[in-house]
Amino acid sequence: MSAPEYRSPRRRLPEAKAGDAEAWGQLYHDYAPAIFRFCRRALPTREDAEDATNGSIHETTRQLNQYDSTRSFTAWLY
Repeated sequence: MSAPEYRSPRRRLPEAKAGDAEAWGQLYHDYAPAIFRFCRRALPTREDAEDATNGSIHETTRQLNQYDSTRSFTAWLY
């Protein structure tokens, strides 16, 4: 699997902002595994990492309109 930073989310972000479920699904597919690995290193249990990953994705859906597309999506996401 390619690292998320090598995949350009630019095409999917406007679609996701517009509520396109397929675009959200692809963003989730591309970024959730890396978020989980990040959380797993920082948190004591797998369950905590899963909860944090889900919370992060949920918060991303709520805050996506605040993303500045001139900056790195990956940096903003983390």
